[in-house]
Amino acid sequence: IDEYYDLLVQHIISQAVESLSENPSRRFIIVEMAYFTIWWQKTATALQQEKCRKVVASGQLEFIIGGWTMEDEACTTFSANIDQMTEGHQFLLNTFGVRPRFGWQIDPFGASSVVHEHFALMGFDATVISRIDYRFKRAMADNQTLEFVWRPSKNSDIEIFTHCLDFPSYGTAIRGVEWDDGDDLVNSTNIKMLSDRLVDNIKSRSAYFATNAILFPWGMDFEHFGALLDFENMDQLVSYINQRSDDYGVVVRYATLGEFFDALHSINRTWPTHGNTDWFPYADEPAGYW
Repeated sequence: IDEYYDLLVQHIISQAVESLSENPSRRFIIVEMAYFTIWWQKTATALQQEKCRKVVASGQLEFIIGGWTMEDEACTTFSANIDQMTEGHQFLLNTFGVRPRFGWQIDPFGASSVVHEHFALMGFDATVISRIDYRFKRAMADNQTLEFVWRPSKNSDIEIFTHCLDFPSYGTAIRGVEWDDGDDLVNSTNIKMLSDRLVDNIKSRSAYFATNAILFPWGMDFEHFGALLDFENMDQLVSYINQRSDDYGVVVRYATLGEFFDALHSINRTWPTHGNTDWFPYADEPAGYW
């Protein structure tokens, strides 16, 4: 954890907070308190802490899950789940006066009904999963049922709204382009080409969902260590696309997970349901079991 933090994570958080401070339309989510508490207690200056408080209060920066980590779902014990969530949530409540509202289990290898039953009992409004068997995900995508109400308990009427990420789950906004590595920085020559690629990606993924409110995660493992540069480039694409929204047929905006779910739930729709399903084992291809 120290190596990842020193090389990448401290820069991601510092630059993200600074980027949000510069532009009120920008958004960012932070998940794991194991990293964030180090930044807050050992790295952040008083000025950075003040900027962080402001972007949390404004809703630009949202804490998701808020536990010590994004826990494994196959081997974690009940008590370990409660302990690590309690520690992270207590830190956020004491420091910012906020309580996380959403799960974000996008990288554990499989999805457990018990973990998400716990999330519902913790008061989460919704949860996001991703790594489920590719055959189940493909069938759900083909039937536009990647968003559903999960009823994870055999013994109660507990339920939690669930969004399953589509293909390719999460990653760079435009495949192969990583601005924080200096790739394909936006300019007057390439802005149309990059905008076209982004819109094509959005439209291809929209086919998997039943509404026109599409969650498009922008971020990869340890991406945004150059968040200032990332946002400067994405700002230009957002502006370019929205100025031509009639031609492109889409409107793009930065959003926290809370803003996405608020938009989704404003749509008058009856959602499909799942019972106490466990999505184990996890495979992402015929011979690719994890």
